[in-house]
Parts: sequence; structure tokens; C-alpha cells
Amino acid sequence: MCCSPYSGCTNAAINIYQTEGLKAFYRSYLTQLSMNVPFQASLVTTYMAIQRFMNPNNEYNPLIHFLSGAVAGGVASTVTMPFDNCKTLLNTQEAGVLRNAEVSEINGLTGAAKHVRRMVGWRGFFSGLTPRLLYQAPSTAISWSVYEFVKYIMKKNQTSGEFDKCDTLNTLKEDNLLSGAKQKSTCEKDTNDSTNSVIHSGKDEFGVGSSVNHTISLVSEHPISVPQYFEPISNTKFLSASSSNS
Repeated sequence: MCCSPYSGCTNAAINIYQTEGLKAFYRSYLTQLSMNVPFQASLVTTYMAIQRFMNPNNEYNPLIHFLSGAVAGGVASTVTMPFDNCKTLLNTQEAGVLRNAEVSEINGLTGAAKHVRRMVGWRGFFSGLTPRLLYQAPSTAISWSVYEFVKYIMKKNQTSGEFDKCDTLNTLKEDNLLSGAKQKSTCEKDTNDSTNSVIHSGKDEFGVGSSVNHTISLVSEHPISVPQYFEPISNTKFLSASSSNS
């Protein structure tokens, strides 16, 4: 950086620690979060909205990805520009601002915003917007283009089934629902098979219980053998014997 009193990053860190202590490294930490969180949120939201409008089929198109990233970067930079100016003032503690404000140090996001408005007015919150746009728009365009390219290569090298299983959260939820339905169908099939195990085989057999595989024979199809010493009595002999007795 031009006219910097430090010769390098290590020298700057040592001098800051010796003169201001460890807290100087976190002077604008909350302001940094206040800028980065809405920046990333607006960046992703704008990019996805432009993609849905210009590329509804979600196909790989380098030109659309590049333009969407550039516009998203410009929108996010504009939205968070006031936070960036306050963060810069907190980090640099500019001598001219401290002298004009007659203070030794500026603390907090509220204090930085108050001094920016007092010295420059409302336009001071968007001071330096053009250089920031010239930096952020190409930067985010390149970032999203590289992201979409890597995603396209990974999708191309994988089978569609393997990629779709890990593509989105909604797809995972659908897969879980289909898996649950399949398990339910299998359970119902097993239940029906168990019920069908209780059978009636004609008039000879019937099943005992769904878990008992033995059957009880009611009427045997085989004739019962009669002993040899039993002599069959004919009707004629029986009738003649009855007549003589009478």
C-alpha cells in the first residue's frame, strides 16, 4: 500500500500488537459480520433469481452464469456499501477524520456511521461505490463461472443416478419417501404371505395357525385293512338265521 509505515504483513502485525494490543485485530469484527452476512445472502439470492429467470432448465451455460454472477456481485456490493465504508473507517482510524472529529479513536458501527454522516453526509455511505463495483462484479462472475464449471464436470463424470441422490435436499427427501413406501409395500406383502399360509386343502386337510406348517388329516384316502379272521357276513345267511329263530 502506498505511503504505508509498515514494510510487510508481519511487520504490521507486530507493530499493531505492540502499540494497540490484541483487541486491535478485532476492532471491526461485528461490523465485518454485519457486512459479510447480508453480502453473501443478497449475492446468492440474486444469482439464483437470475438463473431461474434466464436459465429455467438449469443447464450449463457459461455466458448466463458469468452475467448472473456479475449482476449478483453488483447488487450485493451496492446493498452492503454503507457497512463497508464504516468497516474501513474503523480499521484505518484515519488521522484526518480523527482530527476533524476531535477524537482519539472511533469505536463501533454506530460511532463510525455517525462520523461518516457528520463529515460527508448521506452520500458518504456510498463513497467509492464505482471502484467497488469494478472489483466485485468481475470477481463474483468468475467465482460463479468456476463453480458452475466444476459442478458440470462432476455431474458429467458421474452417472445420473449417483449424482441425483446427492444433488439437493429435496431429492434426498423424495428418496427417503420412496424408500419408506417400498419398505411398507414389502411388509404388506410379507403379511399377505403369512395370511395365505393358513390354507384349506379340499376336505382332507386344514392348516393350523400361520406359523404352524403341519396339517391334520381328517379323512384318509387309504382304505383300512380288515384282519383275516373277520369273516364277512352275507345278507342271505343273516336273513335265514333270523327266519328260523322266528
